[in-house]
Amino acid sequence: MDEISAKQVNLSKKKYHSLSLSFTLWFLALSLIPLIGVSWFSYEQAKQSLMNAAEDELTQSSSFTTQAIQSWFNLRLQDLKVEAESTQMSAMLQSLSSGVVLSEQPLAHYVKSSDWQGRVDRYQEHLVTLVEQYDYINDIYLIDTDGNILYSVEKNADLGENIFSPALRYSHFSASAQDSLNTGEVSFSSIEHYQISDNPISSFITLSMFNEFGKTVGIFAIQLQFERILKSLNLSVKEGSSLTHYLVDENGLLLSPIRDNWNEVTIKSIDTAQFKAWLANRAEKSSAVVSESDEKFNINLSAFEYMGPDNKLVIGLHQVVKLANVDWLLVSEVDRDEALGEISWLAKMTLLMLLLTTFVVVLSAIFVARKITEPIKQLARTSLDVAKGGRVKPIHIDNNNEISHLVDAFNEMLLTKSSYEDSLFLANSQAQAALNNLEDQKFALDQHAIVAVTDLKGNITYINRRFSEISGYQEEELIGKNHRLLNSGRHPRSFFIQMYSVISKGEVWNAEICNRAKDGSYYWVDTTIVPFTNAEGKPESYIAIRTDITTRKLAEIKTKEALSLMHSMLESTDNGILVTSLDGKILQFNESYAALWDIEVKTGLDHREFELKNRDKILDYQGVIERIASLYSEPDFEGFDILELTDGRIYERVSLPMKSDEGLLGRVWSFHDISKRMKTQNELILAKEEADLAVKAKSEFLASMSHEIRTPMNGVLGMLGLLNNTQLTDYQKRRVSIAQSSAKSLLTLINDILDYSKIDAGKLELENLDFNLRGMLGEFAEGMAFQAQNKSLELVLDLKGIEHSMVTGDPSRLRQALTNLVGNAIKFTSKGEVLIEAGLRDSGDEWCFWCVITDTGIGIAADKISSLFDSFSQVDASTTRKYGGTGLGLAIVQKICQLMGGDVSITSEVGKGTRVEFTIYLGKSINSQLVVPSANIEELNLLVVDDNETNRDVIIEQLLIWGANVEGASNAVKALELCAYRDENLEQSQFDVAFLDMQMADIDGAELGRRLKFDDRFKSIKLVMMTSMSQIGDAKFFADLGFSAYFPKPTTTSDLFDALSVISEDGEALLKAHPLITHHYLQTLVHNDDTGPQEFSSKVRILLVEDNYVNQLVATGVLEDFKVSVDVADNGVQAIHMLLNAEDPPYSLVLMDCQMPEMDGYEASRAIRRGEAGDRYKQIPIIAMTANAMMGDKEKCLDSGMDDYLAKPIEPEKIYFKLNQWLNTTGEHNSPALEAKTTSSSRGAGHLRTPAKKESNTAHDTQSASIIDNKMTERNRLWDRDGLMKRAMGKEALFNSILHLFNEDMPSRMEALNHAIKAEDLDAIRQVSHTVKGVAANVGGELLKEQAAIIEFAAKEGDLTKAKTEHPALVVAYQELKLVIDEFQQKPETEVIKKELLSQERVNGLLDQLDKLLAQGSYINIEEFIGLESASIDKILQSEFDHLLLLLTDYDYPAAITALKELKVRLAKIELSRGEASRS
Repeated sequence: MDEISAKQVNLSKKKYHSLSLSFTLWFLALSLIPLIGVSWFSYEQAKQSLMNAAEDELTQSSSFTTQAIQSWFNLRLQDLKVEAESTQMSAMLQSLSSGVVLSEQPLAHYVKSSDWQGRVDRYQEHLVTLVEQYDYINDIYLIDTDGNILYSVEKNADLGENIFSPALRYSHFSASAQDSLNTGEVSFSSIEHYQISDNPISSFITLSMFNEFGKTVGIFAIQLQFERILKSLNLSVKEGSSLTHYLVDENGLLLSPIRDNWNEVTIKSIDTAQFKAWLANRAEKSSAVVSESDEKFNINLSAFEYMGPDNKLVIGLHQVVKLANVDWLLVSEVDRDEALGEISWLAKMTLLMLLLTTFVVVLSAIFVARKITEPIKQLARTSLDVAKGGRVKPIHIDNNNEISHLVDAFNEMLLTKSSYEDSLFLANSQAQAALNNLEDQKFALDQHAIVAVTDLKGNITYINRRFSEISGYQEEELIGKNHRLLNSGRHPRSFFIQMYSVISKGEVWNAEICNRAKDGSYYWVDTTIVPFTNAEGKPESYIAIRTDITTRKLAEIKTKEALSLMHSMLESTDNGILVTSLDGKILQFNESYAALWDIEVKTGLDHREFELKNRDKILDYQGVIERIASLYSEPDFEGFDILELTDGRIYERVSLPMKSDEGLLGRVWSFHDISKRMKTQNELILAKEEADLAVKAKSEFLASMSHEIRTPMNGVLGMLGLLNNTQLTDYQKRRVSIAQSSAKSLLTLINDILDYSKIDAGKLELENLDFNLRGMLGEFAEGMAFQAQNKSLELVLDLKGIEHSMVTGDPSRLRQALTNLVGNAIKFTSKGEVLIEAGLRDSGDEWCFWCVITDTGIGIAADKISSLFDSFSQVDASTTRKYGGTGLGLAIVQKICQLMGGDVSITSEVGKGTRVEFTIYLGKSINSQLVVPSANIEELNLLVVDDNETNRDVIIEQLLIWGANVEGASNAVKALELCAYRDENLEQSQFDVAFLDMQMADIDGAELGRRLKFDDRFKSIKLVMMTSMSQIGDAKFFADLGFSAYFPKPTTTSDLFDALSVISEDGEALLKAHPLITHHYLQTLVHNDDTGPQEFSSKVRILLVEDNYVNQLVATGVLEDFKVSVDVADNGVQAIHMLLNAEDPPYSLVLMDCQMPEMDGYEASRAIRRGEAGDRYKQIPIIAMTANAMMGDKEKCLDSGMDDYLAKPIEPEKIYFKLNQWLNTTGEHNSPALEAKTTSSSRGAGHLRTPAKKESNTAHDTQSASIIDNKMTERNRLWDRDGLMKRAMGKEALFNSILHLFNEDMPSRMEALNHAIKAEDLDAIRQVSHTVKGVAANVGGELLKEQAAIIEFAAKEGDLTKAKTEHPALVVAYQELKLVIDEFQQKPETEVIKKELLSQERVNGLLDQLDKLLAQGSYINIEEFIGLESASIDKILQSEFDHLLLLLTDYDYPAAITALKELKVRLAKIELSRGEASRS
């Protein structure tokens, strides 16, 4: 570093003081200090003036308020003294004091006595007047010297209290009274919350009272109304002013509201500086002499600032208010911001002026300082730049002073220096530029090109670094060598001859050459050779400049190979292939793609435009073009669709993105001809549809024909039965027997086919009913017991896995599955036992019901099990020959299980038996209860004696679950030993009850019972017989042996329940059992309150929505016969109006027709559910009534919000069952909302809402037609007169009214239908034909109903031609029906249409005969029992007879056995209740 540079560095490091800053600071100091002093003095003077003004205002207002309070209070003291010194008041107090003593009653009682009232009435008028006329008095008290409050004008709760009692002892009132008694002076209680008073604050003044002798007799007290005086504290304050006054006691407790906040009075504590100043003044005055004036007003005239009670700065002062013996502090305050508001404005203006002055001074100082210092700084900077050798511009300033003269001299020096430097710099720059140019060119050439220089012979004289790198040779290896060293041999000799011929002429040559590197590899270079010529223009040397193109040449080679391969691939496939760019340009295609369009395709065309030009060949070309456009807009998407051409060809089109390492290149489209495949596929679909239709037609045909065949089969079996009862030879009887057997087998086959075809055709619908699962299984087992007993088999029922009684599901289908499985087990078992085990598993919202049937029969081979569930399949042909059967039973069971969400499986071993297990899913019932005995059996000791181990274990385990102490014995000897052991062992009690099996080896149950009863040690044991031989006379036989009860096996839960309950209670029920307790007697005890139909509540009210008068009449007649209130609406609109305006009691249920004008039932139901009929009817039960009995109608009703479904015609028993399901039949009727609440949880898609109901074990299918309906339909389908009479409830007047309405209403309906058909109005045709169908159904015109249904269906399908074709047949059916009805009405004997009821003896005889035939499995001629159609006047009981006849007609004998048993139990209950009534 030279000397000049060193000096520059030193100058740059030296620190200088700022002349500008010094100028600015001095200007500020000289101008601002005086200004700030004047401003501060002015502010303080103004503030003091405002403080004085605020103090004057506070003092004046405070003094006025204080004088007002004290004046008001002094007036109250004068009133007090006048009244206290009154002789009348003294006499009154003394009179009351004497009265208390003389009454000898507690004070609280005395003040309510007549004596007290009489004494008070003589004196109190004046006091009452005072309280009523003077608003400053709340109440007046007279208190004796003991503190007893003897009188109060208002007679509040403190009248009769002692002022010194615990309730009042700590009140200010009590303290004031005590002070007056002690001093005889006036005493003021101050302000308090007096507990007994309703006023927010209370205050009292008291004064002693004296008698004429000057003796104190008590206290006169006035409860002051202080609220008004406290509210007036701030009345003199101007509106909008923050000035406020409030009172504080000496403890700092707030006595008056601050800004009308009464909630703080006597609660809030004041601890402000003003209050503390008062306390300090009191302390000083207590030790100093106080002037008279100060003592008079006690004013603190010095106002000051402090933090107010609301945490805001205030200016305030205080005064002392003396009220009798109490000092209060009156604080007067005003917000500081309000009092000093003007000084705040002055302060702000002063501060603003100060800031503006400061700003102006600073700007002025900076401006002047810069005018002086800036030229000096500029001169200094320029001097330094010159010293550094830089070029600088002359300095220009606007001043014309000494500094300007210095700057001019400096500029002259710069001009002289600059001229010398410019000359020197120009010469240096020219030389340096030439050198830099040459070097840059060489460097650029070396970086990009491969450079070599050769002489004229081709010997290398120079190479650069790039040449060495690509060739692999070092520089010294190539210098002096000929260039032929790098020859690759890939170019012909002519190539090099041409090159030398060009360059030898001095011309430039260019070509692509392949050379060989040192390692033998090849590389390609783009070569340009330029000759260097001499002055004569002849070449002296050659320079070759090359560029490496190896990568490009290799890519070109690979591309050519790939294109060749791709072309071969494109043409080798039958698919049309198209390759497009990202923007849709056609890049490549094969011949198959061109053949697809049969026109010329060119590369470069736009794909979208190309296919748009071919739109006449494409079906749905618009969609095709849109899909192509969407794929080009989303390059990453993969596309797949079908391209259909107008000539019938179909192509499967696939479009995939074409990707490489560099990203997306375009799309590849593939067009595969699937025309043949689609044709084959369509043919297969058509074939499948035809096959499905054939299968469906087969199923429907079977379902229809099997039902129709049963009618002639009934005749065949009937005639065979009658023939068998005639005189026949043995040979003839044998043939008749064979014919009967064959007919029964055929009937069984028909029944199985009917069920299977229903399932197969999808027409089997499941009911969802509440039923008692244990009860149903017990009754089922009892029904199957006869078959088992006939084969000497033990039928065992194990239900310990079922802990809940009620479930929901389809009991009839469950019984059908059980009948098939248990029937098979009995059929294929010749000895041993059949065990039925069942249980429930919790599965969330449902129960999983499992059942296992195990037998000891012939078994099934393992290879045959898989085919058991095939239709019409059995193990082998010999099975069919030996045991019979259709082979459909297991298939039906499997279908039923699968319909109910479960399945069935079989395990078996030949010769040892079979185990069948099935599962189904059942709903949880809200009526379900745990299965436990009604009696407490935990203290009972029970004995079970049965030689069948399975049956014994099942009974023992069930009893153990219920908590009993149970032991078992396998034979009579073991049982006697156990009884004897208990008799000898004093630690164990003797058995209370013993259950004995009848059939045991060696010693049977009867003999064992006889021995136990004849042994004195065991006489106390009550005996129960379990027998499989329940025959007439058994009851007396077992009773004579000493048995208390007997019931048949298998043992059911209900038999165990009831037998244990009756025997263990040892009460009236046991005494009434003659000769002993039997199964039937137990049944009558279980539900003895169910002896007849229950009446509905008087509050039940039903809305019938029906547009047809005939249907209205029928339904109304039925409902009124049930003693139910019913109202009728003609359509949905009227129904909603009636619901909306209904008075109490509210409607309980709606019967809704589905097809009506204006608003149909579906829309009306939806409107009700939306709340358009009122919120209380949003959940009302709605039952649909429609003549449509098609599949899907229930779902349509459900979707519209209905709860249940009732098919027309209207049947009394159907309506009764529905009402019984949906309405409470005991107690008071609940509101719709409450009923809905208990039932809505079971509503779900695809299921009817199941009502909560009390039923027996199963519910009859109320939708099934009665036996009368079926028979009358078969006899005379033109008019079912008996069916109409049944719907009329046997009422002649209603029967004739229905016929009368039919004759009046139907002509207009027929005319409307005729008009609609002529007008071709399909909707009108549908509506009128639907109405005709409903009327015909109710009046019993089956043919008319069917014909109307055909026309209605045609109208729904839009088939006008069919409707017109069928119309004449409907007219004929109507005319024939009308003719029959007219003829009937003209007969005089038809005026009374009643059926003669069978006698009870005849009914019992028919039932016994039927029971015997069912037990024997004999043929039943239904005509012999047709009299049961008139078995009872009880509608509900008669419906059970009808149900039994229906089962017999359908040959459903297992279900008929169960129905018969239930019916006989019902009749036994009725008979028992009648007997008890007659005895009473």
